[in-house]
Amino acid sequence: MHSDLEIEQHPLHIMSTRKEFAHCNSCAELPDGNLLLSFRRISTLMIVEKSSKKVKWYKANNEWGQQHDAEMLPNGNILLFANGIHVPRGVFHSRVIELNTNSGKEVWSYQGSPTWSFFSPNISGAQRLGSGNTLICEGLNGRIFEVTPEGQIVWEYISPWFGNHHPTGPSNAVFRAYRYDVDSPEISGRI
Repeated sequence: MHSDLEIEQHPLHIMSTRKEFAHCNSCAELPDGNLLLSFRRISTLMIVEKSSKKVKWYKANNEWGQQHDAEMLPNGNILLFANGIHVPRGVFHSRVIELNTNSGKEVWSYQGSPTWSFFSPNISGAQRLGSGNTLICEGLNGRIFEVTPEGQIVWEYISPWFGNHHPTGPSNAVFRAYRYDVDSPEISGRI
């Protein structure tokens, strides 16, 4: 594939092995047929042209701390859940980030206040809603909440269901959360 995926180009992160040095945790087909890929262990996003397998867009940032759930927004920006683990400096904390694909710069973000109050080192995700608000799943803590563009929490829910699926004991973890409108094709006519 592309030289940017050569093992030698990416130093190993803490607790990672060469066996799976990149760990692609999301792959989404875009309207133009290209693929948006999120490589967690190397804190990298890329858009790959499906037909030629060439990298059309590339962004890596260790400050994301091994992100999850990259999705292309209708405006062409990318929304991602930056887990915030193994970051180069500071206190571990998660953020939800909107990136402009033309400039590569952050145009919006959400983080907890204080920063350490919002943290999930794995799983998790975010969804931009039609209202402009963002639905956030803080996966490891079983917390789902909605924030305004200004970062105000509209509502939140913490899963009360604990299971023994987590290696460290009972957990109320929620992998991902989505909101569906009542007339959306996913649930239309079912409720």
